[in-house]
Formats: sequence, structure tokens, C-alpha cells
Amino acid sequence: MDVKEQSIVQKLRNGDQGAYRYLYDRHYVVLCQFANELVGDPFLAETIVGDVIFHLWEIRGTLDINSSLRAYLMRAVRNRCYNHISSEKEKKEVRFSKIESEALGWDAMIQSDEQPLGILLERELEKEIIKSIDSLGDECKRVFRKS
Repeated sequence: MDVKEQSIVQKLRNGDQGAYRYLYDRHYVVLCQFANELVGDPFLAETIVGDVIFHLWEIRGTLDINSSLRAYLMRAVRNRCYNHISSEKEKKEVRFSKIESEALGWDAMIQSDEQPLGILLERELEKEIIKSIDSLGDECKRVFRKS
């Protein structure tokens, strides 16, 4: 980290809003482009970058940056993007597992003779079978019923 960046970090620790503004003006656009590459959504990318920069202001008193400011910010943005992607993936997995369990519930109801839906479906199936048998010729109908 060069002398100028060390000065900016020190000013941030001291609560200098000018240093914060400099950080925002200097890095915001690049960070948004980087985040957009990761998440594929410009609005979400801007939100993530805004959150990272704001969080930097919140933790300014304990700020300890050993690399360049941009590298630190890129790493923070990357981590937030990965966290978001991971969170979205988990939400989708939960939704799909919920659908699967609900589908299993319906299968159990359909297969059970004790459930009204199962009884109704069984009756409809019997009617369709009888209708199909009745549409056969006399000889086929007789052979089918005997079998």
C-alpha cells in the first residue's frame, strides 16, 4: 500500500468524510462492474458495492488494511457476491425440496383408499375401464371379462 492510501485509511479511521467520499468516487464504478460480472444484475451489483462501502465506514475505527485499498474492496465485494449467490442457491434448494415433499404428500393421498381424492380417482378409473370394455366387440368383450 502506498503512502497516499495509508493516509486515506488513517483519515477513514479518524472519521474523515472527505476520505470516505474519495474512496467512493475513486472505486465505486470499478467495483460495480466487477460485482455485475459475478452476479449478472446491475442493480444488485450496485447494492452490494454500496453495502460494502457503507460497511467500511461502519467499521472505520477498527479498519486494518494491509493490501491496497482497491484489492481490499475487490475482495470484500467478491465475498459479498459469493455470499449472495450461495444464499440464493440455498433458497432455490429449499423451494424445490418443499415442492418434492408436497408432491409426495399428494402421491400418498392418491394411492390411499381412505382418502376422498383416492376414492374419487379410483371410481373415475373404473368408469373409464368399463367404458373401454363396452366399446370392444362382443367376442373381445366376453374374452376380456372372462380373463
